[in-house]
Amino acid sequence: MKQYETQRLLLREFNPAIRERLEKKGEKEMAAFFGSNNYLELLSFQDQFLDSFIDTHRQTFRHWLLLSKEENRVIGDCGFHRWAKIHQWAEVGYGLRSLSDHNKGLMTEALKKIIEIGFQEMGLKRIEAFVETDNSASLKVIHKLGFRAEGRHRARHEQGKKDLIAFSLTRRDAPHVSESLPELVDGFERQTLPVNQWNHKAHLEVGLWYLLQHDWSPALLKMRNGIIAYNLIWGKSNTSSSGYHETLTQFWLRILESYLKKNPTDLPYSQHCDALWMSSISNVDLPLEYYSRDRLYSVKARAEWMEADLKAIK
Repeated sequence: MKQYETQRLLLREFNPAIRERLEKKGEKEMAAFFGSNNYLELLSFQDQFLDSFIDTHRQTFRHWLLLSKEENRVIGDCGFHRWAKIHQWAEVGYGLRSLSDHNKGLMTEALKKIIEIGFQEMGLKRIEAFVETDNSASLKVIHKLGFRAEGRHRARHEQGKKDLIAFSLTRRDAPHVSESLPELVDGFERQTLPVNQWNHKAHLEVGLWYLLQHDWSPALLKMRNGIIAYNLIWGKSNTSSSGYHETLTQFWLRILESYLKKNPTDLPYSQHCDALWMSSISNVDLPLEYYSRDRLYSVKARAEWMEADLKAIK
């Protein structure tokens, strides 16, 4: 049987020809292929692999079992469960069977290999992934591999109960190199940063990065466009009462700009972030020292910049 290899894993290929052979040979052949004599586990494999994948003239699949080299056991699977050969795109799927195998980088290791196979051997021009909004582990993997968010698919999963974020990786994106960007900023720009991590601290650190790298106008533009795009991807509407807030965005950038004028700008970015979080700027309610509540949360302040009415921003 055909296998690929990574540092810690063997990738045992599963495709239409192999499925046909397994269906003809029966349980003994299945046990040898799936590495299990456990009847219930074999039923699980049959349900997942023999019955689920589609193979037609329009769509087919190419998938892999993941085996631990060290323990010689199946720990999960990954691959292209939807492959449109004519249009040269495929949808990636993946999963680990045991929580004990999580947080070890195993899935990232496996997916790097199959992405390489997809672009170099299968002639793919595009790889897609769909991730639940609260699946932080999967989002972390997608981010590491260079995927970029494209949109939010409403009511697409679990009988319409859950939304999914759509990600893509094109041939020109891979390999993704982001050495010039801090991971937080990179995740914000590609919208792979989980929504529970997009908090006040993250806002400040992204804004600080832009001000360190750009003049005021481009820094504001990048922050504004980034927040609006991020909100749309993660299901937060930008309206007259929610979502993007122009005055708050400019307020925090002006506070950050003032902070940089009073501190040496040649410090490493990480040191700036640490110092920032120890300062008064860490107070999320700081805008209310400068603005009355009615003025700050007015429709006009959300739509355009408004000067502070309690004290000047210096």
